[in-house]
Amino acid sequence: MVQRGDWHDMLPGLRNNDAELRIAAPLGQSIRGGSGAFPGLADDGKRYWIKPLNNRQGLRVPITEQIVGRAGALIGAPTCVVRTIRVADQLVGWEFCPGRRLEAGIAHACEHVGDAADVGGLDRRNEDDNARRHAHLMALFDWCWGGDLQGLVALSDESRYFSHDHGWYLPPNGPTWDEASLETNVDTAHDTLRPTTASRQRLSMIS
Repeated sequence: MVQRGDWHDMLPGLRNNDAELRIAAPLGQSIRGGSGAFPGLADDGKRYWIKPLNNRQGLRVPITEQIVGRAGALIGAPTCVVRTIRVADQLVGWEFCPGRRLEAGIAHACEHVGDAADVGGLDRRNEDDNARRHAHLMALFDWCWGGDLQGLVALSDESRYFSHDHGWYLPPNGPTWDEASLETNVDTAHDTLRPTTASRQRLSMIS
């Protein structure tokens, strides 16, 4: 097992102070959700949902989003593509949600899933390859101490399932995690995500 000391002197100097993308233009204020994520166009021509560091949920939420999204990609979990995105000086001061204005710096960006519907559980299991996608998500949920499951299904793509909005992952779930809470819970069991009766009921209602 890798111990904390094994990481000593491996990370200094590796911090990346640049972002993968730049915001080309905001596409509107936040319309839902607790964080105030807003739609924006990036300089790669794609649309993303953007959470700046001064979002409404806390400084660590965009960091958690990056960690979980990239961990999911490593194991083939159905997480949306995540990138870091820079807020340019000319956009500073734009009100991305009521009472919140953009600040310069690096934000979290989650690639937009077209024609998607929100689902609250492991829905549409028998469509597309969602049985496999759900299994990989269960592993991610256990690995990264998942909480507040948020899902999307791409209606025009055989209801392909995506996991997004991972701000409430990492122990103790939410933006209050720190080094001590992560260390304390290394060997603590975390409930595995599983299909629930409520999830199956939601599936019957939207099918």
